[in-house]
Amino acid sequence: MLIGPEIPKTKQQIWKGLFKTLETTPFDKVTINQICSAADVSRTTFYRHYVDKFALIEKINLYYAEQLRMFSKRRQNLTDLTVILLELSDFFQSNAEEISACLGITDIPNPLQDQVNQVLHDEFTYFIENHPAIGIRMNLPLDYSANLYVAISMAFLTYALTDEITPEIIQSLDFMQKYLFY
Repeated sequence: MLIGPEIPKTKQQIWKGLFKTLETTPFDKVTINQICSAADVSRTTFYRHYVDKFALIEKINLYYAEQLRMFSKRRQNLTDLTVILLELSDFFQSNAEEISACLGITDIPNPLQDQVNQVLHDEFTYFIENHPAIGIRMNLPLDYSANLYVAISMAFLTYALTDEITPEIIQSLDFMQKYLFY
């Protein structure tokens, strides 16, 4: 699990405690006591940082969505996406268990799946709106194209969580993105 240095140590412990608990207990059955026990922190410490488990998972989901947003912003001016796609797949593979656990929690407000879809949709829309010639050349409705981009990207990201990303997979995604973008 890779958590950036911007996350304080105690919060990292709590995050790890939640993920350890999720290995054996579905999110709707997870208790604060279980998280605290797995994180080796007191309930007081937990509540000093989060009001409940929903606030905790919301913060974790936001963290992973923001990481994806940072990768997305870096790729906007690139024509060869190979390096950034490899970095993105490495990040997803390094955090596969945690991201998979978060993606599996869908009965909460603003689940990670929705946040990831929104980041990808926003990235595509921003790119097309700032490169009008590309949008016209595609001659497809923007929302349709954005949803297609999201579906292709989610297929790649989901695959990166469970399987090895090969150069051929990177090339295929690069090809599909070039078709949509260029």
